[in-house]
Amino acid sequence: MGVVFSGQGSQWAGMGRELGEAFPVFARAYEEVCAQLGVELPSDDLIHQTGFAQPGIFALEVALYRLLESWGVTAGVLAGHSVGEIAAAHVAGVLSLEDACALVVARGRLMQALPAGGAMVAVGGSEETVRAVIEGVEGVWVAAVNGPSSVVLSGHEEPVLAAGARLAELGCRTRRLTVSHAFHSGLMDPMLEEFAGVVVGLELREPVLPLVSTVTGRVESELWTQPQYWVRQVRDAVRFADGVAAMLDLGVGSFVEVGPDAVLSGMVAECLPQDGPARSVVPTMRSGRDQVRGVMEALARLHAAGTPVAWDTLFEGTGARRVDLPTYAFQRQRYWPEASAAGAQDATGLGLEAAAHPLLGAAIEVADSDELLFTGRLSLATHPWLADHTVLGSVLLPGTGFVELVLRAADQVGCGVLEELTLEAPLVLPERGAVQLQVVVGAPDGSGVRAVGVYSRPEGVGSDGVEEAWRRHAAGSLAAGAGSARAVPVAVGEWPPASAEAVDLDGFYADLLESGFAYGPLFRGLRAVWRTDDEVFAEAVLPEDAGSDPRAFGLHPALMDAALHAVGLGGLVGEVGEARLPYAWSGVRLHASGAAALRVRLKRVGQEAVSLDMTDSAGLPVVSVESLALRVVSADQLGAGDAAAAANSLYGLDWTPLPTSPVPADPERVAVVGSAGAAWFADASDNSDVTFHQTLAELRERVVRGEVARPELVFLGCDGEGGETAAVSPDAVRSLLTDTLTVVQDWVDDEVFLDAQLVVVTRGAVGVESGSDVVDLAGAAVWGLVRSAQAEYAGRLVLVDVDGEGCSVGLLAGVVGLGESQVAVRGGVVRVPRLVRVSAGGGLVDGVSGVGGSGVGVSGVGGLVGGGLVGGTVLVTGGTGALGRLVARHLVVGYGVRRLVLVSRSGEGGVGVAEVRGELEGLGAEVVVAACDVADRGALEGLLGSVCGGGEGLRGVVHVAGVLDDGVVSSLSGERLVGVLRPKVDAAWNLHELTRGMGLSLFVLFSSAAGVFGPAGQAGYAAANAFLDGLAQHRRAQACPPTPWAGDCGIWTVA
Repeated sequence: MGVVFSGQGSQWAGMGRELGEAFPVFARAYEEVCAQLGVELPSDDLIHQTGFAQPGIFALEVALYRLLESWGVTAGVLAGHSVGEIAAAHVAGVLSLEDACALVVARGRLMQALPAGGAMVAVGGSEETVRAVIEGVEGVWVAAVNGPSSVVLSGHEEPVLAAGARLAELGCRTRRLTVSHAFHSGLMDPMLEEFAGVVVGLELREPVLPLVSTVTGRVESELWTQPQYWVRQVRDAVRFADGVAAMLDLGVGSFVEVGPDAVLSGMVAECLPQDGPARSVVPTMRSGRDQVRGVMEALARLHAAGTPVAWDTLFEGTGARRVDLPTYAFQRQRYWPEASAAGAQDATGLGLEAAAHPLLGAAIEVADSDELLFTGRLSLATHPWLADHTVLGSVLLPGTGFVELVLRAADQVGCGVLEELTLEAPLVLPERGAVQLQVVVGAPDGSGVRAVGVYSRPEGVGSDGVEEAWRRHAAGSLAAGAGSARAVPVAVGEWPPASAEAVDLDGFYADLLESGFAYGPLFRGLRAVWRTDDEVFAEAVLPEDAGSDPRAFGLHPALMDAALHAVGLGGLVGEVGEARLPYAWSGVRLHASGAAALRVRLKRVGQEAVSLDMTDSAGLPVVSVESLALRVVSADQLGAGDAAAAANSLYGLDWTPLPTSPVPADPERVAVVGSAGAAWFADASDNSDVTFHQTLAELRERVVRGEVARPELVFLGCDGEGGETAAVSPDAVRSLLTDTLTVVQDWVDDEVFLDAQLVVVTRGAVGVESGSDVVDLAGAAVWGLVRSAQAEYAGRLVLVDVDGEGCSVGLLAGVVGLGESQVAVRGGVVRVPRLVRVSAGGGLVDGVSGVGGSGVGVSGVGGLVGGGLVGGTVLVTGGTGALGRLVARHLVVGYGVRRLVLVSRSGEGGVGVAEVRGELEGLGAEVVVAACDVADRGALEGLLGSVCGGGEGLRGVVHVAGVLDDGVVSSLSGERLVGVLRPKVDAAWNLHELTRGMGLSLFVLFSSAAGVFGPAGQAGYAAANAFLDGLAQHRRAQACPPTPWAGDCGIWTVA
């Protein structure tokens, strides 16, 4: 077992207190260390000062290791990150407790005494990339290499930040760390001479346990006895990734992190080889969590991983006793590992049998029959990883998910072969809410074959108060084991075959995105593809952050789905690069469960079908499929049969007054950040409990230095410089959003503010009543971004929009106290957003306002008369894409439009343009396809002047264009954010301004429900769409002809 000790930054106030109260061994060891330190460790936020943090971390880690040691858990190999290496060295026998305490106190004291300043930036990139950028740049050092794509820069502020900016331009994720000093850089040099004098007086011995140096990245012996090493250890880079590699070379099979928080566990996991054996990485504590429960869970996980535990010592004095197991053989019954979902209940308490599967909750035998019923509940809240499988704008349960469900049912009834499974209808997951799931297995017929079906229905009741009908999505049959599938996958032999030609995967997923297949990271597991004339070979892996343990599945649907992506690259079915979805499976057999990596062999077995042989990395069989038929998917097919569901799935956003008015609270420990907030809340400037700061970083530094108390509430004023006419430029939107994103990223990553709430305050960024204006469109975009952040960090952020009438810190403190995450204050009345059902009329636009949970939604709709478009031109941006084509056809068929201008960046060079033109012209329309970047104001002016006759004859504008770049808030960069904003914000604003005086009959902005709901992982996309919603509402309030329409869309289909 390998033990790694955490470094500075993992500390938090109160760490170890609960362990000392619960375990005398920990308390004695901790008191012994503190007595040797000679430093009184604070129990409050002063622990974040370097002079206290380093001794505090050392004391906790030594006591925690002694506690584990008392339970028989001992290290085979040791390593430490930065100051954590001192704890590792003491445990390994290099330093006595007295000398280790002297070393860590001097280290922290001398670092604390250095002048504050410098900067540290975390970079999501390789060391090679980082060093190429900083080569020859003075004042910048590599401070740490924590993983294959995790590097930290340190040094003087200006060159470090410049290097970070350059790396961000190259596509690396960067984040400035909140630190008091630039550790592990040349800025440490002034302390080294005095520190060397301390080290010389210590007795340094060779370790009695294997001890890995994170300076050299190797196991060392004599090096630990050299005083100069400990001086280098302050100044040189922490080569933690090399240290983990050295531990793996020594045969370490499991890792345990000893420290205040799970900081190193993620780094270790990143360093583990993907194709190697599974290794457990176990943290012992987590910041802010129950400390006793945390160490008990760690002990249990270590035991499950094979680490011996002295249970007698652990349970001594509790009355617990050992019991004998039965001497007879256990009944053979297979139990799949159970994965819990949010809100799940104990199935046995409901008279059911737990299904023990991540997608299913319970199983029940149907009385007086041999039928079996499985039930489950799917939602993006309980199964967020499914959001990575987005097709044509909607989240679908992948076809491999249906196979996984049916294989689980087959296992329960003793059937070894899935003979047939036909997918009849997609299962669309709503952005909010859930679907109920059933897998029905029929009784066996005379030959032992069982029918099987997969059904779903939306959770809750429809608009008529009645539960919706069940819908069948898949049907097939199961056999007891003598089906036609091969017994084991066909052996490949040499991998990959020497005759196979490698296929370039560059741009593959970008091309799929253009076709409407917006796969997230979890479903982008295809790593390599080779092909011959009639076969394709591929490798696929499941990312480490898979949302659930792959061992809980027969075969994780995301991994199997990624393997199927190779079909389109080999030209086995359809055209090379053509995107298709699974349709019919035959002869499926699962040979081994829990695979995290696959080798796949695909072979054409018909015009539209392939066979599959899947093995693990060692060539052992996993899954065999005799035949899989695939077909091209369209929005029409995905939406077929959903009309009734859509009728019950149109919602409006209603700002409902709360019945209870907020009571202004005496603000205690409140901070205001930013110049806007300082101006808005100037009334509190004389209140000693309210502090004002230009930046969050300034606030943090003052808290760490003890100058101000750690706040409970932090108000961030966001002012988009809008006025009564919302005259805000796209540049202002980008500026405010990037500034806000930076603050939010620093906020959620900073443990100093772990127990506080960030209150993001805007003015006039939302319209709460019919006809009310949105005067700050940049602020509207901020709402979309922060909504997504709220989904990722529950309880950490609050959104408040004010009107400036009597708004004060005390009032807003009272508002936050109401417990709502999103609030608008108008005239002292608090309103909160609520979804209410609305009914849709018969036309495209019918005066309703809402969002559609199962496909279609509208926001800011009103009074379109179809006759107003006849004889004129309608401009459709993104007109040659999947959604643009659908809209264009609907305009022609449903509204008699006879002249269309379809605009895209590629114009006539786009894929499928000739087919689109042919279809529309066949319906009697004149079609002009133009290449134009609508976000370029000059280019759009030129287009309106040339193709649209300067606007003369232009009757309608439909803005469909957009782009996705999903990622959690912490991973976003300003560049990625701007890339999503440009086709939405810039283009919509240009259309708004340039067509305002043209007498249009239709102005449509295709938005997304993401702007209203703020789904996790889509902060940039949510911000862009919230801007569109705000622009539609602004146009409506300003009576811009015509009343605008903005569609919050999922899947669209021809009516």
